[in-house]
Amino acid sequence: MAESWIYRFFGGEDDFYGRAYDWMLDNGRTEREVELLLGLLKPEPGTHILDWVGGWGRHAVRLAQRGFKVTLLDFCPEYIEGAKAAAAQAGVEIATVCADFRETPASIQADYAINLFTAGLGYLTEEDDLIALRSLHAALKPKAKVLIDTMNLFWIVKNFRERMWEESSNGNARFLTEHRFDFWANRIHASVILQDLEKKAERTGEHNERIYSAADLARIMCAAGFKPVEIYGGLDGSPYSFDSKRLVMISVRP
Repeated sequence: MAESWIYRFFGGEDDFYGRAYDWMLDNGRTEREVELLLGLLKPEPGTHILDWVGGWGRHAVRLAQRGFKVTLLDFCPEYIEGAKAAAAQAGVEIATVCADFRETPASIQADYAINLFTAGLGYLTEEDDLIALRSLHAALKPKAKVLIDTMNLFWIVKNFRERMWEESSNGNARFLTEHRFDFWANRIHASVILQDLEKKAERTGEHNERIYSAADLARIMCAAGFKPVEIYGGLDGSPYSFDSKRLVMISVRP
């Protein structure tokens, strides 16, 4: 990936994301998310699920524990190694692919793909996202389903704040985030200060993402060869609305 912020934010020596958001490794949170996504996709036991841009593998490992064949793709070598270690510790096997999501190997041939927590899509340009989605299309079997979980543009705009304080769910960290919104590109730029309350240390990071509306996401999915079939306001299957924090879209590869 060409964008330098991605390499600074994910993995490497800095790995701001890994240090700032490791609280998401909470087993209860991940277990709930897996329960919900399986409720939406309803995959047959033992089918092949691709965790596309799956990071540390927190969902991939849980899916493997439930008897699914799982492949995890991510561009970050440190995350891939972490996922392998987590799978070994859990006593399960997952296949791992360290690759740019624009170059998803066609040989994978999964029955389902999941893309959770705004992972990859929107980081680069729409052209890059289309290339990535077309490579995903080639990596899936006919009639495969894809679940994409991303931010809801309408909620972001309605609740936009230039500065905001947040606390991690485990209470170990606080975040001061300063936002800037690019109305020409529907892109949000964020500068984050992380306060580690345990280590009494402070770190800074920057990221930016294109926020897709449901119509724009459906359009690019269709351009990549998919057919969008369902839309929700979260993994819980709630109706999509202006007040939904998330946009969850399920599409089918014809």
